[in-house]
Amino acid sequence: MAKCNKCGVSIPMMCSLCETCAEKAEAEATTNFQDSRSPQFKEVQAGEVSSYPPLSILLFILAGLSMLGGMILCGQLWPGDPGYGMEWQTAAYLPGLTALTVGLIQFALYTAVGLGLAYLKQIVINTEHKIA
Repeated sequence: MAKCNKCGVSIPMMCSLCETCAEKAEAEATTNFQDSRSPQFKEVQAGEVSSYPPLSILLFILAGLSMLGGMILCGQLWPGDPGYGMEWQTAAYLPGLTALTVGLIQFALYTAVGLGLAYLKQIVINTEHKIA
């Protein structure tokens, strides 16, 4: 840890003897903050919109509805009570599990395409400022 040349106190501590300790500590904290920021996040300029495109939002809604529909359909297609002393074979569960799997796959695909569109929008925003 660096020390003050005037009083010998370590820089992050406040010193009542000299003003330079507080100034150096503030400058060091600002530098550390700027270095620790992740480069993938950019500051939003005035006039920019930092949100998902409308088509992405629609795809996220469809993803949620697909997952919900798959779970509801799985519940409707699940076999009921087979009766006393009986049990269902594996084939009885296939329609319900198929509906659940289809809902999960649709959820994943709609979400992936929606996120892809959001990333493409961010690429367009970043390249417009470099070109202009």
